[in-house]
Amino acid sequence: MNVNLKLTVLCVISAAAGFALFQPPPASAQQVGTYAGKTANGDFIEVLVAKDTGTGKLELTDISYDFTATCAATGGKVVTSYGIGLETDIVNHKATFESEGISLWVTGNIDFETVNEATGKIRSLIAAFKPGMTEGATPTAAEFCVSASQTFSVTFQTNPAAAVAPSGARVTYDSARHSIVE
Repeated sequence: MNVNLKLTVLCVISAAAGFALFQPPPASAQQVGTYAGKTANGDFIEVLVAKDTGTGKLELTDISYDFTATCAATGGKVVTSYGIGLETDIVNHKATFESEGISLWVTGNIDFETVNEATGKIRSLIAAFKPGMTEGATPTAAEFCVSASQTFSVTFQTNPAAAVAPSGARVTYDSARHSIVE
């Protein structure tokens, strides 16, 4: 084998090894931070992704959203906002979530399609006092109100401070893990 051929083979092997060593890590389809967007009917939704301190994997930690639920018995509507605390691992860029509270049940899923975008579905069931009671009277009945499953789309927020409660606000959580900004 001549010297030029040996030198060429050595250069190709060195280049391949260097290329393999200096490749960036594979792209993640999600990142730590805040994703915000709209549901199919135009309501606000926000999803928080954080690193699980126990496993080091990314997880959903909170979903805050607005929704309208139709009540089965009366046909009335409940228009409300909720925040649910989660500890749901993201596996293969996807997560399925469920949250059960005192008066709220939420199910859904999310698919992180790119590092900056995700889509999913969310469905809510809420218990509400039946209307028509005498003013000042103690409620005696409740009914189930459903916000049908709907799609949503969220994008990563490069300025997460914009999604934070105003300065001086105090955020507390009640027993059902619903956030209240005071």
